[in-house]
Amino acid sequence: MKHSITKVAVLSAVFALSACSNLTGESGMSSPASTANTALNQSFAQLEQAAANQNSFQYQLNQDVYKAYSSGGSLSYVIAQNEKGTTKVFYKGGKLYGVQDADGSYEFDSAGKLITALNSNGGELKLSAEAAAKKQSELSAGAKKLAAMLGSNSADRSVGSIRTGGDAKLNYLCIAKIQQVASTKRVFRSSANKANSTSRLTADVRLNGNQYYNMDCQLQGERVASLTLTKK
Repeated sequence: MKHSITKVAVLSAVFALSACSNLTGESGMSSPASTANTALNQSFAQLEQAAANQNSFQYQLNQDVYKAYSSGGSLSYVIAQNEKGTTKVFYKGGKLYGVQDADGSYEFDSAGKLITALNSNGGELKLSAEAAAKKQSELSAGAKKLAAMLGSNSADRSVGSIRTGGDAKLNYLCIAKIQQVASTKRVFRSSANKANSTSRLTADVRLNGNQYYNMDCQLQGERVASLTLTKK
C-alpha cells in the first residue's frame, strides 16, 4: 500500500462506482421504469435531506472532494466530486442501499443484491444476468472502499477515553485520519502546527517516505470535521 495516497488509488472507489455498463439483454428487474425512477429519486432525496442534520467529514485530495455523513457512528451518505463528475452513495444500517452517478441510479436490497438499475434518463437498464452481476460487484466494491476511507476509525471511537492535552489530541486525531484515508501507517509530520490552535492543525506531512503534502485538519468537538491534503 506504498502508493495508496496517489490519485489513482484514492479515486479507484469513485471510478468503480462511475463505471458504465452498456451491455443489454434480458432483465430480472420488472418494476416499471417510471415508478421505479420516482420511488428511487424520492428515497435518495429523503436520505440527502436527513444527512443535512448529521455529523459530516469532508476530505479533499488536491482538487477532488469527498463528503461523508454519519448517524450513530454508521455511514449514511457520501458525495464524491472529481473531474469525472459527481457520485452519490447511500447506506442504510451500514449496508449499501443506493448509488447515483452520471450514468444512472442503482438500488440494492438488504442482502446486497442489485434490484433496480436505471439509466441517466430514468429508464430501466435491461441488463443480462452476467452484466447485472458485474455492475453489482463494481458498485459494491466501490462503496466498500469509500466506507473504509471515510467512515469512523478507532481513534474516533476511543477519543473520549484519551486524557491528553489539546495539542496531543489534535495531532492524534488528525494523523489517525490521514492514516485512514491513505491506507498507510507511514505518516510523518515534519513541521510545527502553523495554525497555532488546538482545533486546527496545518503542517507539512510525508507519507510512505517519499510523498509530500501540506495538510489542513480541523476538529469539531472531538472529531475530525475536515481534512485537506495538497501535494507539494
